[in-house]
Amino acid sequence: MTAWLGRRVEGLPVVAILVLFAALALYPLATTLPFWRHIVIMSMLYGAMGVAWNILGGLAGQVSFGHGLYFGIGAYTAAYCYKAFGLAPLLSVPIAVAISTLASVLIGLPTFRLRGHYFVLASVFIMEGIYVVVSNWDRLGAAIGLEYPVYRAQGFLDALWHGQFPGKLP
Repeated sequence: MTAWLGRRVEGLPVVAILVLFAALALYPLATTLPFWRHIVIMSMLYGAMGVAWNILGGLAGQVSFGHGLYFGIGAYTAAYCYKAFGLAPLLSVPIAVAISTLASVLIGLPTFRLRGHYFVLASVFIMEGIYVVVSNWDRLGAAIGLEYPVYRAQGFLDALWHGQFPGKLP
């Protein structure tokens, strides 16, 4: 079963896969149909989360229930940067990625020393603890969520922002 891991794929298949991924990444910008744009963006998000789960669970051998935590930190950071500071989506998303990465490193350094069910319990407890903090933090909308004005841009920014964020984070 693991024999295919040692083989190297060269030439045309790699180029074809890269072209396919580039086409899928640019499709939401090219379409005007919101349904299909949403489907492609959600597929890419779930694909990225699946790759993250595979790296942690499949390659590192750890089972984690905390993946949603880092996704939520990124989503709330992007929306908060837009609402509080008026940053455009192309500026707020990289900041959100940096904050989410920093949080994952700060949480991951001590918890990766744990193994087995201890790591699972730690990931659940940390995720629930941060959920309680965010749910009671008034600046982040508390239990209602973070509302922000709809971003009005045309073309590229509009496709990026409205493809995923409809106007409220729960």
